[in-house]
Amino acid sequence: MKPDDLKEKLEEYHVRLEVPILNYTSPIAGRQFHGEFNVSGFHKEVQELANKEKSFWGIDTCLRLKDKTDDFHSFLFEMSIFAKSVDLQGDFREPFKDDRFTKFQEEVITQFMQLLKTFGIEPKNLEATYLGNTTIGGSKGRDKTLNGKYTFPEDKHARKILNEFGVKCYPISSLTNVDIHPVEGSLVGSRIEIAYKGIEIATIVFDLFKMRKGKLIPINYVSGYAIGIERLISALNGGKDFLSFVPKYANAFTVLKSVLPASETSILREDVLTLLFGAEVFAKIKETENLSKSQKELFRQFKKKFGESCENIGIKKASINKLIDFYDNENPHNRS
Repeated sequence: MKPDDLKEKLEEYHVRLEVPILNYTSPIAGRQFHGEFNVSGFHKEVQELANKEKSFWGIDTCLRLKDKTDDFHSFLFEMSIFAKSVDLQGDFREPFKDDRFTKFQEEVITQFMQLLKTFGIEPKNLEATYLGNTTIGGSKGRDKTLNGKYTFPEDKHARKILNEFGVKCYPISSLTNVDIHPVEGSLVGSRIEIAYKGIEIATIVFDLFKMRKGKLIPINYVSGYAIGIERLISALNGGKDFLSFVPKYANAFTVLKSVLPASETSILREDVLTLLFGAEVFAKIKETENLSKSQKELFRQFKKKFGESCENIGIKKASINKLIDFYDNENPHNRS
């Protein structure tokens, strides 16, 4: 299966459910994401769900320069996003004891599992981590902007639903399965991570609060799932890595090998992946004037890391530019 085939099947599925589709790609580089870049597709639209009842589906492009690259993680990637909310009409209760919330979980998880079924994915080959009993706030992690401490109970209902589908589940009592970002206005809730045959392919979130001035403020229930397009393609094709089965990376690797035959050796794998995935970032971010101060610093650190990998494998600047030009011509619709 190729990327376009996968996207077409995803769209067909959500059209059948009469879910409104967002037919655009949100911007990556700019001040709308103060700390980093576009890390959570359709950020603005997801934030708006906290205040009104609505749903949507679409595919967005995301950029995460802090990610560690490997055979199944690049810097720039596409993500299928489904999101919806429930209007609580100001009647917020303890979520994990609220029938409206547990029903909401059942609807979203069931929809997600039925989607995977359309791709022939058997639940017995899935693994999931879910929120265990966790206290957040006051640490140096993603919860560092919270002034007080908040305890979330184990999400036993999510586990029950997944178990009924035959998915192997593991509770994680840490920030790993809390949906939270260290910025004002961030939505906060529980998170389920889904892996298929050893490859992480999706995340399901259930947001319950918003961070405001160091506190958690109740919102409408907001939920959704995000599916990594490249990762799902790799998983569906027998676990082959990005350079083997994602066309743009396979072709970019061919370009790199033509100017640097040594890039085929496994000894240089980490630097080669940084170079291949990093060149795509440079093709995307042409100008830096409109970046926020934090983004400029993040991009500076990224360029330093990229330069070190270039030195490690001994590639010339002209060859790097050739690789950047390849991505620029390969994905003209993704330009800023």
